[in-house]
Amino acid sequence: MRLVFSALLTAALSIGLLGCQSTEPPKDISPEQADPVMLRLFSIKTLAGFTLKVPESEASARLSTFIEAPLPWVTGDYTDGPVRGQVLLGYRDLQMTNARLAGAQLMLAPFVVTNQGSGSFWYLGLFGLKAESGTVSHLSSVFLGDRIELRGISVSAGQYLPLTVTTELLVRDANQAMAETPGLLDLRRFEISPQGQLVSLD
Repeated sequence: MRLVFSALLTAALSIGLLGCQSTEPPKDISPEQADPVMLRLFSIKTLAGFTLKVPESEASARLSTFIEAPLPWVTGDYTDGPVRGQVLLGYRDLQMTNARLAGAQLMLAPFVVTNQGSGSFWYLGLFGLKAESGTVSHLSSVFLGDRIELRGISVSAGQYLPLTVTTELLVRDANQAMAETPGLLDLRRFEISPQGQLVSLD
């Protein structure tokens, strides 16, 4: 009786273990299947995309198209009710930091939001990149200005938060029309908080 029970138990365990094993190897993602933005920017083959949250909106825009002139951008479209617009990320100014938050490497990049109006609203975005899972999260944004010129972004080199971020901008003075080229130098400082938010220091 014991021999029969032992044989039945062994057979049941064997069937259970076989059921837990995958008979197919994990499928690799080919370059043709991979999201082209994630592949070009980070050399990561993933089906997930790089999606930006449109500030002051419930909309989001998945980046999809590279533009080289007049400036190097990667763009994506969004719809917010009756409003249709575009988000443009300045990927040449993307700054990787040495800090990590919840397993993600933090990085900064400027982006512009446009719609049917005449404005081009510039923001600085904070993002978290998880290379292992091939995902990017949009963590925070701060407004820089309307139709400004960005001259540079610098971030402190530490591994631990908070980190200080400095942006160098050209803006208009109070007497300039929006149609005129901005020429007033403006340095703005921000902090990446331990909670993964961009906070103004000025």
